[in-house]
Amino acid sequence: MTRRGLWFVAVVLVVVGAVLSTAAGEIRVSPDGVSPQAALERIRAAKAAGDRSAWTVRVAPGLYALDRTLVFTPADSGTPEAPVRWIADEGEAIFSGGGLIGGWKDVGNGVWEAPLPRDANGKPIWFQSLFANGRRAQRARHPEKGFFAINGWHETATTNGADILYHEHYTVKDRAADALTGLSSQELAAVEFQIRCKWSYGSYSVLGWDPATRGLSADGREGVKSWKRPDEKGTLFAFENVRAGFDTPGEWFYDVAEGKVKYRPLPGEKLADFQALAPLSQLVSIIRFDGDPEHGKYVTDISFEGITVTCSRTGGDRLPNGFVQQYQYQAGAYAGGSVFARGVRRLSFENCRIFGVENYAMRFDIGCVSNRIAHCTFEDLGAGGLWIGGGKSNLFKKPGGWKEQRTAFTRPIPYGDPAVAHIHPCAFFTVEDCTIRHAGLVNPEGCGIVLTHVSDSSVTHCDISDLYYTGISVGW
Repeated sequence: MTRRGLWFVAVVLVVVGAVLSTAAGEIRVSPDGVSPQAALERIRAAKAAGDRSAWTVRVAPGLYALDRTLVFTPADSGTPEAPVRWIADEGEAIFSGGGLIGGWKDVGNGVWEAPLPRDANGKPIWFQSLFANGRRAQRARHPEKGFFAINGWHETATTNGADILYHEHYTVKDRAADALTGLSSQELAAVEFQIRCKWSYGSYSVLGWDPATRGLSADGREGVKSWKRPDEKGTLFAFENVRAGFDTPGEWFYDVAEGKVKYRPLPGEKLADFQALAPLSQLVSIIRFDGDPEHGKYVTDISFEGITVTCSRTGGDRLPNGFVQQYQYQAGAYAGGSVFARGVRRLSFENCRIFGVENYAMRFDIGCVSNRIAHCTFEDLGAGGLWIGGGKSNLFKKPGGWKEQRTAFTRPIPYGDPAVAHIHPCAFFTVEDCTIRHAGLVNPEGCGIVLTHVSDSSVTHCDISDLYYTGISVGW
């Protein structure tokens, strides 16, 4: 072969290699093609084989019903020079933990019903939110509006080996008591006793009811402190998912006695066109970033652009009967996030939308530094919009062991300094031009934005509206 021929072959090989490299760095995801999970695994495999190129995942419009959380680990990281980008193509790409409820029929008296959806083991799936034709429907509530006041309260404790179990007992008044009279223990357990005590909120399954004394009981917290003990003057409550409250068009009811989910249609709604969506995948987080700051391993340089997330369920303790017992503390401090991150660096969410979730839209836990959330919309939220910082980040090592230091830091934290490396604070966040609205719809303590142990960060030009608690909470 002549020298010119060799040169031509070399050029062709270089061009072909460049094309292959470019193809390897881009994946197209679609509802009927490559799934988000498959795209994540393909990039992870390439990186494990030594690939260090930039990657772009182009997500076609449509609904992506996820049956497991999309989890990113340090092995999925990009670099500043070669990031990993997830970009929605023209149109809305929705990552959802929801599922459609089928089998609806009109049973008369203004009620439609469908069989309760069941899991792989045949057990009914408990859910707290129903989206009827895209609208969050009101769950059957008593009273219809406003609240009742308690008539008395006391606490008891029992021991179970080394553990102390607390039980709370409430006395309620006549009109409230009428809603519980005649219900079986199974039906009572499915009723949520939602209590507002001073600025605190809890939602409890009714585990005991005495119609003679009008007393109800629930599993309690770790002993109620004096400052938040319920009393007749400062404690309000309502029942949700109670049969007596299922009386108004637009409401729904999870009927454990009949094994049905029931709905009262609004004027103009037609059964043939009806769609009901609920968080049936039971995912607290739709997307999760799992870094390990304690061992210096981080998820880095990943961005999401134009992606929509919906239909995550609330956190909370699951009782043996499957129902939720939740006391998530001030500001919904223990609520989860539909997007959750821990130990991340240079993570970016831009032009994304999160709606129709039961918890916080996004939650950044310890060890998250230099991240950006911009031009995003968080709406129709079970708790709040954005939580940044751990709840227990201000731990300092004292002689004799760990102790919580409740005073403010007296000096800037030298990131990476081994003397304070166990703190794992959050810092250098940019939150800008975001809209956060219609929050606190499951846990009314949810805040628009919370920053706990966070420094060197900015929140600018955000529009926060329509919630029950605090717009922006800073400090802790």
